[in-house]
Amino acid sequence: MKQTSFPFPKPKPWGGKRKGAGRPRKRQHPGLDGPGVPHKPRPEHKARHPVHLTLRVQPGIAYLRGERRAKSIVGAIQIANRRDDFQVVEYVILGNHLHLIAEAESSEALSRGMQRFEIRIAKRLNSLQNRQGSVFTDRYHAHTLKTPREVAHALRYLRGNYRRHSRAYLAPRWHDPLAGRVATPRTWLLATSPPVVTPPG
Repeated sequence: MKQTSFPFPKPKPWGGKRKGAGRPRKRQHPGLDGPGVPHKPRPEHKARHPVHLTLRVQPGIAYLRGERRAKSIVGAIQIANRRDDFQVVEYVILGNHLHLIAEAESSEALSRGMQRFEIRIAKRLNSLQNRQGSVFTDRYHAHTLKTPREVAHALRYLRGNYRRHSRAYLAPRWHDPLAGRVATPRTWLLATSPPVVTPPG
């Protein structure tokens, strides 16, 4: 008599990439018009290139240019600049986001420096509002500045950003007190760029 055989399901493989794993990038994030910064490996950072960085906060975080919040952010920048491998050279504080131009010795120094910086700001802003949870909408956006033209464009963008956003009248010679140069540049590209008046810390 022939023995009956039973079909058994094939064992599922372990390890490797799973379908649907990871953060869904098609879902919108709070405070963003699109899916945000993709979670892909960032390009290798070279110490001779400054980086233009953008950080956006979530809805519900109060106006960043308010006196107490702006003071907390400037204080976090000053602490971040105590390290030898990472520093913020230029910055501007806007209503719901920050622009920075930073220098870092390596990709790891940039990543770790921004991680410490974001954590420090998040703790301070949460403390001011007696809240918990994440503060930033997504990963920071980074754009490497490789030429004098790119650096000049980025500096003009930061230094005139609030004037473009503001609906109030600002005198032609008005300087934004929440924007400027806060550290001596180490890269040639920034060292040869014209500085602006450093705002009081």
